[in-house]
Amino acid sequence: MKRVFFLILTTAIMAVAITSFNNCSSNSAQGRWEYKTISHYETSESQFNELGKSGWEYVGSFQSGGFQGSDVNVFRKSKNNWEYKTISHYETPESQFNELGKSGWEYVGSFQSGGFQGSDVNVFRKSKNNWEYKTISHYETPESQFNELGKSGWEYVGSFQSGGFQGSDINVFKKSKNNWEYKTISHYETPESQFNELGKSGWEYVDSFQSGGFQGSDMNVFKRGIP
Repeated sequence: MKRVFFLILTTAIMAVAITSFNNCSSNSAQGRWEYKTISHYETSESQFNELGKSGWEYVGSFQSGGFQGSDVNVFRKSKNNWEYKTISHYETPESQFNELGKSGWEYVGSFQSGGFQGSDVNVFRKSKNNWEYKTISHYETPESQFNELGKSGWEYVGSFQSGGFQGSDINVFKKSKNNWEYKTISHYETPESQFNELGKSGWEYVDSFQSGGFQGSDMNVFKRGIP
C-alpha cells in the first residue's frame, strides 16, 4: 500500500500519464498507450479476467481521495490477453508465492481493498515462465541487502502490506537471469529532478515501500542491470 507521504507524487505522475495518453491507441513502438482506471471496489478477480481477455494489462494502482481514500487500479491496452489471480495478503506467504510461481503465475503488484482500513490483495498474471520468489520484511531489507540479493539474480518487483491496517510492508523479489544493482532513496530526497538525474544514469524506478513501521516513510527503489 502506498502511503500518504508518496501520494502527491504518485497522483501527479498518474494524472499526467492518463491525461496525455488516454485517447491514444495502443502502440508501444510509438510509445502510445490507452488506459483504464477502475476503483478497487469494481475490480474483483472476475473483472480482472474480463479485462485480461480484452487485452487490458494490469500495471499498478494509486491512492485517490487523500489519506482516507481508496486505491484505483490502472490497466493499459496491449496486444496480448491475460489471465489473473487476486489473492489476499493473508493467504500469500512465501511458500504460496512459490507454489504459484511453479505454475507460471507472475506477481505484478498489489492494491488495497476495502477502503482506508482494508487489506492488500496481491495480483498475479499467467505467463509462460516459472518463477521463484523471496518475500522479505522491509525491516530486513536495507540497501545493502537489496544489493546482496541483486548480485545473486534476485529482481525486486514490488511490495505489499501484511497484517492489516497497522501492518508492515513485505518486499517481493523474483529470480531472474540477470544481476541487479539497487538504490533505495527516501521519498523526501526524490523530487522529479532527482528521478530524472537517476534516469539519465540508467536507474529505473521500480516501486516504493514503507520503512520504519506504520508511521514510517516511503523508500523509493531504483534498479540497474549489472553487465
